[in-house]
Amino acid sequence: MSELTEGLKRIHTWFSKNIPERISYLAPGLSREDIEQSTRFLPFKLPEEVYELYQWRNGSSGYNFLFENYEFMSLNAAVSAYHEQMGEIRYHEREEAYWFEHSFPIFQLWCNGGVLYTVMPNAQRNSIIRIYDSECNDYSLRYDNLTNLMLHGADWYEAAYFVEKEKVWDIINEEMNCLLDVKYMARDYLANSITRKGTAVSRICEDIYQRYINGDISLPNA
Repeated sequence: MSELTEGLKRIHTWFSKNIPERISYLAPGLSREDIEQSTRFLPFKLPEEVYELYQWRNGSSGYNFLFENYEFMSLNAAVSAYHEQMGEIRYHEREEAYWFEHSFPIFQLWCNGGVLYTVMPNAQRNSIIRIYDSECNDYSLRYDNLTNLMLHGADWYEAAYFVEKEKVWDIINEEMNCLLDVKYMARDYLANSITRKGTAVSRICEDIYQRYINGDISLPNA
């Protein structure tokens, strides 16, 4: 079993135990032939990790799947979102057009359809994960691959508690959140989070990120 499939199964197990009604909203996986047929007009070949993801399940039918904030889009919805974002990019003639032309959206923020986690295949067909946030002009690299994103999601759910007041699942320990970030997120993103103006990073996270960047091997997840 690959690490990606392991992470997906851990998320599925967590939902089964804690929010079992969501399991029925995960659509059955697709065959490789179905995936190739649906994506045949894309100007790039999807990485193997994306094939593995959609062979596992084909979206979450409108329910949040990742970090309790992001919907897992069906493949057809993702293809439609790709063409929609490309139309917007050409209209505005963004300098970052190349990134968008080669970025395939998979996870969409539930409260803002303009915020997406996208896969950007590189020359080696690795699945680099970038955020797509046109309102905040944030197109930053977040994860080095899809596997790290899914493992981060699995660890996040397993560490989460139900917050009765807000009726949500969340990690209430800020240090734990930051340690999971340094375990899975791209090093460049963590470094930029410290130096970039306007980035909302807590002092706890800033300290942990800096220690990680400086090579502090005493960090539990470093």
